[in-house]
Amino acid sequence: MNKYLKEFFFYPHVLIHILLLLVAVVGIFIFDYNAFLWLALPLGFITFMVAEYFAHRFLFHQKLPKKGIGRLLLKKLHYDHHKDPKSMAHLFIPLWFIVPAFALNTLLVWALFNDATIAMAFATGSLLSLLHYEWTHYSFHRPIKHKGLYEKMRLNHMRHHYKNGNKGFGVTNPIFDKLLGTSNEEK
Repeated sequence: MNKYLKEFFFYPHVLIHILLLLVAVVGIFIFDYNAFLWLALPLGFITFMVAEYFAHRFLFHQKLPKKGIGRLLLKKLHYDHHKDPKSMAHLFIPLWFIVPAFALNTLLVWALFNDATIAMAFATGSLLSLLHYEWTHYSFHRPIKHKGLYEKMRLNHMRHHYKNGNKGFGVTNPIFDKLLGTSNEEK
């Protein structure tokens, strides 16, 4: 297990996520305290989990264009991962996609609430959720033993890769797959 923890935490994508998380946490303390930050943090976590399912289902699995930049971006974003699911190069959400998405979401929350502390707390929650996603996804593709709910989610994800790519879009939680009829669980 130590081998995989080291491989995960020293992977450049993860180091950048951790750096962004530290920036967001420091941002909470730089700006004025706001009681709503304790709501913004879990809201950021949950928002990423919702985005994980819907982006995976409707963006990452849209029909691959025959040519052009859209084809290249979608291949790099997700299709290459399905082609080679164990490759470290394709295991993590690409930085060119996730960093601008986080910046945009943080700026939108800042503009919506006109409060930098809430924006930083939202970003912190989202980044924690991203790290949870990246670890969960990474561990599902490595020979790491899982138990209980995580073993069920791992099996759901493996069926997504090797049996039916049109189901099993929730990597870190099964809720939306169950609610929206895209579960890959065997009965």
